[in-house]
Amino acid sequence: MVPTTPTPVPPDTKSPARSGLHHQEVTVVPSTVSVTITGHLADDPTSRATPTGKLVTNFVVIANDRRFDRNQNQWVDANKTVIRVACWGDLAETVAASLDKGCRVAVTGHRLIADPYIGQDSKPHAALQLTADTVTVDLKGQTTKIERLRPSHASAADDNEPPF
Repeated sequence: MVPTTPTPVPPDTKSPARSGLHHQEVTVVPSTVSVTITGHLADDPTSRATPTGKLVTNFVVIANDRRFDRNQNQWVDANKTVIRVACWGDLAETVAASLDKGCRVAVTGHRLIADPYIGQDSKPHAALQLTADTVTVDLKGQTTKIERLRPSHASAADDNEPPF
């Protein structure tokens, strides 16, 4: 059912609604914002099970912006962005088995949260956290070997299916 909202109709408008109110259909669309970050893993991913038994793997991605400094005639590091990433379920298991410190990755996720805190320098900061939907290896400057995983619910009949 689509929610409706009464909208006043000007008196000079011909409308079947004699009360002066007209019900306009309004479609409610859930808003989901996806964020993609690219950077290097700051350390090896760590996995743990929640009290309910769900697997979660966490890691930190560091993205360094670089700019060309004309005075030094060289590229220099500019801003550094640090984002904590959480992966759940099958993705958590695959990330833990596949990635390690220094890997360049691209992470797409939702629920980007800024967790404010006061740093050791007594200034306000924000720790960024992202819940990952996908994690991919960025092949810029590195190589990898892809191994497709068979879902645990696969049957013998699936052996005849092409792997794509």
